[in-house]
Amino acid sequence: MSPSEKPKNKRLHVVKSEQAAQVPTADPEPAAGASCPHCFGTGMEVVAGEGARRCRCQSPDHRQRLFQAARIPARYQHCTLQGYDAGDSDSKWVAKIEADRIINDYLVIDGRGLLFVGAVGVGKTHLAVALLRELIERYQVRGLFYQFGALLRRIQDSYNPVSQTSELGVLGPVFEADVLVLDELGASKPTDWVRDTMMQIRLYEMCKTVEIEGEDYRKRSLAQTV
Repeated sequence: MSPSEKPKNKRLHVVKSEQAAQVPTADPEPAAGASCPHCFGTGMEVVAGEGARRCRCQSPDHRQRLFQAARIPARYQHCTLQGYDAGDSDSKWVAKIEADRIINDYLVIDGRGLLFVGAVGVGKTHLAVALLRELIERYQVRGLFYQFGALLRRIQDSYNPVSQTSELGVLGPVFEADVLVLDELGASKPTDWVRDTMMQIRLYEMCKTVEIEGEDYRKRSLAQTV
């Protein structure tokens, strides 16, 4: 499915937090959509002297590069929306429906994302990764998965003791991603520095909070194997 033109400044953030209360290598070619300089979202590009042809951004190889650039950990690469078992939990069904709505309405939403919150093992990461994978597959977006703690460490590692500042250039890929998934957001202590970093990414004001309750998947799987 080829997306129609979408706003240039669209940014979708899908993050997860453990607390209910509270630089990958750049892709060598642009993603399909309005950001593609070859087809401008039509899926067809005009080649001088040859006419129109299917745009290079529509190739399976291009999608594969997008998946690789998204940095989805191997243990989550199997996650799909269809594979998310909501069981008899109303909140899990609501979360699944919200994720599906984002996928279907991606081209017309205002860029507001989702913040999944809930206890360990309710499937927050599964849903977030499933959403990211489907958006890459359907719309060829430039996606990025990052564990929030790892991102903070990268910024801290770039600290310059002379100027006493951190090189926020490491956030470049985060700002440039069409779809950003931040995992384990609540696992980091909310110091002033962490809060300042979150303000740079502008998380909460761009996300709708979806709380998930239910059985811990990991405990259930362990019980089934005993």
